[in-house]
Parts: sequence; C-alpha cells; structure tokens
Amino acid sequence: MHWWHQRCRRLIGLKVTVNGTPGHDGTLLVANHVSWMDIVALASHTPACFLAKAEVRNWPLIGSLATLTGTLFVRRNSMSVLTRIIDHLGVVLQAGQTVVLFPEGTTGTGEVVGKFHSGLLQAAIDAQRPVQPVALSYLRGGELDELAPFVGGQGFLGHLWRMLGAHRTEVLVDFCEPLATAGADRRQLAVEARRCIVARTRLRRLAAVARRPEPVVAADAA
Repeated sequence: MHWWHQRCRRLIGLKVTVNGTPGHDGTLLVANHVSWMDIVALASHTPACFLAKAEVRNWPLIGSLATLTGTLFVRRNSMSVLTRIIDHLGVVLQAGQTVVLFPEGTTGTGEVVGKFHSGLLQAAIDAQRPVQPVALSYLRGGELDELAPFVGGQGFLGHLWRMLGAHRTEVLVDFCEPLATAGADRRQLAVEARRCIVARTRLRRLAAVARRPEPVVAADAA
C-alpha cells in the first residue's frame, strides 16, 4: 500500500522533504500531529502501520487507506483497553513492524507541540524496541503553512477541498536520533521525545523567518 499513499500525496499536491533516516525492524516512531496529511506524508516514505483515533476509519479516502495499511483504530478516553493496546503494540514491534504514534492525541497548528501522553510508549519499553522522534513542519511559500493544520472542528471534506484548491504544500519530515528504551521510564521518554521534536520544529520556524524577503521601503519623496 506504500504506492497508494504516494499517489494520494501527488493528488493533494504534497511535497515531502525528508531529513534523517527512519528506523526499521520494529521502531516506534512518535511524531507531532498537525493534519490528516501527516499519515500521507509518513506512509508515502516509510512502510509502517499507524495508531489513529476511531473517527479516522470513516474519513473518505484516508480512512480506506488507513484500514488497508493495518491501522489500529483507538477510541479516545477508553482507558479500559489501554493494556490490551500496549500488549498488541508490543507484539507488532517485536515482529519487526514499524509503528507510527501521535502522542499528543490531537492535532495542533504546528507552532506549538502539545504535551505527549506517555501510556502507549510502554509498548516499546516492554518490547525493548527504540523510540524515534519525528518532527513535521508544514511550509507554504517558504513560510509556515496556515492552511495545512486540521484544527478547530473543521470537517474533513471541507479541509480536503481547500487543500486541493491551494498551491503546493511542503512538509519537512525530520527523523531525529532514536532513543534507547532499555530501563527507560515512559514519562521521561515522552518528555525527551517531545524535546527533540520541539527543538527541530523551532529550527524550521526560524529558518522560515530568515528566508522572508525584507520589506520594501519606499524612498522619501524629493
């Protein structure tokens, strides 16, 4: 299904620029969450399965692609199934499958990275598999993209339609150095992963600001 996501990426005009090397053989990738396009961007370059909120299953196109790639759909606020999900993730990671997790649990504007929920990171610790932070930064015309974030109760179809009608969007995908999990505490692991992502997205924002052209100041009339 890797090629399906590549076709979807081209359809919505999403340019993906990758920096660093994604982990393999059972790495848990943890990324900041900005948009439904995060899944397209990562899946088009990294064979992996995803954890997603249950609502994604019903989204047009994305829901079908997510289902076909073996996405595990999780109902939010259903703490009773957390242990079962952790056990299942551990089995998947030990089998050598790369998994993508968005620990914020919701999307943001891309300017601020929210708190990382640490519960599901326990799966990587139990399976003794590395955790790799992944920073996603959306740009448009060299500046932070204000259209890409899927926030504020927007409907999926409306947001998809706006993205189809917009000029090309670029997303920078930074794969940071993997974090060892042997003897790790899941809460500290979440803090460290978030710290790596915050640092990388901040660099991208500063670089975007530095590329802005200087304002043209009209000369005083003689």
